[in-house]
Amino acid sequence: MNWTPTNKQKDDVVTPTFLDIVESCSQLQKQVDCPDEYVQSLLRKIADTWAA
Repeated sequence: MNWTPTNKQKDDVVTPTFLDIVESCSQLQKQVDCPDEYVQSLLRKIADTWAA
């Protein structure tokens, strides 16, 4: 990958998005009482969406 976000993009978009994803995964885990491995698998599936 040759692209790197600017510091402003990191501060304004990337970091908040990352924190939102982490919070969403934490809420999912609390609501359905799933193990860490399930969340990890879900995140891999999401990442694979962009790998295709």
